[in-house]
Amino acid sequence: YYYPVAANEVAGTRFRLVPGYPGGNEMNMAMERGEVDGRGSNSWAAWKSTRPQWVEQNKIVNLVQIALRRHHELADVPLLLELATNDIDRRAMALISAETAIARAIATTPATPEDRVLAYRRAFDATMKDPLFLKEADLQNFDISPATGEEVQKIVADILDASPDVVARARAIIQPPK
Repeated sequence: YYYPVAANEVAGTRFRLVPGYPGGNEMNMAMERGEVDGRGSNSWAAWKSTRPQWVEQNKIVNLVQIALRRHHELADVPLLLELATNDIDRRAMALISAETAIARAIATTPATPEDRVLAYRRAFDATMKDPLFLKEADLQNFDISPATGEEVQKIVADILDASPDVVARARAIIQPPK
């Protein structure tokens, strides 16, 4: 919901939110009917799995990525934080964008022995590179672009270490319009 608001605030766009659609499918149907010109809250993975024909037929144009790093299939699409015009906005957008990198993280308790954490991480990393797994994911139109456990842990640490001025700016950016 707040991504178009963030784009307006940080990158100077003039997106207008159209409320009232209860979910993603309804938003997609509204796009098909020409009721709205786009959608600011869907991931590349979701487009590929729910509307693969739109991707294949170039019926959608990605304007910006809300992420900490560019997706390899969207190398020419800028990150929103790259469009920020000052350092505080870049850091605020990095804080807001961190959610996309850890949204589906696999976690365990702090008391888990370090050797077990390491074993889980290496098993996950191996699975993400397994040819049979990747083939099945491709057949299902699943996007596989994982972060390592170490990367996720660093992102979480960066979120927790965010300075009060960056947190305040991020809150100001994502406030819903009045």
